[in-house]
Amino acid sequence: MSPILLSYQDVADALGVTKITVRRMVDAGALPRVMIGTATPRVRATDLQAWIDSRVEIVVPISSAKLKRPVGRPRKTDLSGKRQAAADAL
Repeated sequence: MSPILLSYQDVADALGVTKITVRRMVDAGALPRVMIGTATPRVRATDLQAWIDSRVEIVVPISSAKLKRPVGRPRKTDLSGKRQAAADAL
């Protein structure tokens, strides 16, 4: 059975961040905290899981055949006409 309430260190270990980062997340309101007594803040495991679920990003691979230009190749643009048009506008 997994614990219901997690310490900041437990949350930090689960996310791969520092305890200070967890404290900042709680202070910013990203994670709600539960106070046990006056000096023992905890995070509900369900709140942590909900936060993780809200951060999940679905990545759909795009084949390079669908791209207008190959990935990694710099675009060649001719700005001389645009510069001239901007100079004429002044």
